[in-house]
Amino acid sequence: MPSKVTAARPLPSRKLPALAAALVFVLALPFYLIAGWPVVAWALAVALWAGVEALNLAAAGLASPDASLGRVGLAGAVRMFRLFLIAVTLAAVVKLDRDLVLPLIAVFALAYTCELGLSLVSYYANEPL
Repeated sequence: MPSKVTAARPLPSRKLPALAAALVFVLALPFYLIAGWPVVAWALAVALWAGVEALNLAAAGLASPDASLGRVGLAGAVRMFRLFLIAVTLAAVVKLDRDLVLPLIAVFALAYTCELGLSLVSYYANEPL
């Protein structure tokens, strides 16, 4: 018998975590302006996060409950591609302008952590199946 931690639960809505991450970006913009950090780094972080969210939506559409095994495998590949997209984007930014890397990673990591934390809390708040 699985424990309460490992028991399967219904998937919660992804709207609240995504909105919380978007709120992190909105609240970070004034900080970037006041601190004198490059707004280009903030914009790149927002664009990267939006691209990752678009890939999440595409993967969720592929892996619907009635999807074939091939479509579910493709959804997994799309989810792994997200990491590649992040790594390539960061490598390109390092190559072009090293001064953008820290501000970009700071806001992206904060938004991602906020989104992940809320996703975990909302998942474990549901009763096991």
